[in-house]
Amino acid sequence: MDYWTAFIDYIHERDSAIKTGKPHDWHYLPFPIGRANVALSPLVYAKDKRIAMQLYFHGPNAISYFEQIKAEKEEIEKEIGENLVWDHTQSTARDVIIFKDNEDIKNTTSWPEQHKWFYENLEAFYKVFAERVKNLSSDYLPEDNVNFPNDGQYLEAQPSDLRVPKDILTGNT
Repeated sequence: MDYWTAFIDYIHERDSAIKTGKPHDWHYLPFPIGRANVALSPLVYAKDKRIAMQLYFHGPNAISYFEQIKAEKEEIEKEIGENLVWDHTQSTARDVIIFKDNEDIKNTTSWPEQHKWFYENLEAFYKVFAERVKNLSSDYLPEDNVNFPNDGQYLEAQPSDLRVPKDILTGNT
């Protein structure tokens, strides 16, 4: 909880327009982005020494919302300045994620640099996704044949063809 408390303090020191919640002991810290069942979340994977920023979709429209956002994938990645992981492996939720490796959150001297990375990516994700998320249609239906070529063991990231083993993300090694 100290980690997220310090991150929230970092955000407040910068007068960000992004609304913060209360810190907790979860491995993520959700931030609202203007629509129910959609959130921005910094994530920590302490065991794997990895941190991430995600746009998370869940609930009854998760797949539809994800597909609408993914339709702008090329433009979004250009605006973010990075290739993103577009995770469609969960049956009822979807994520758009960016990772940073070799980050030990147990080393408190690394927190300021990690919090800076989180803050910069939280702001970038908010800038790129907030208006798009607000404009999502709950009437949109993905094509019936949205069946991704994925064996369920990997998350896809295109166009770089990066494949991230799912157990690294979930901690199930």
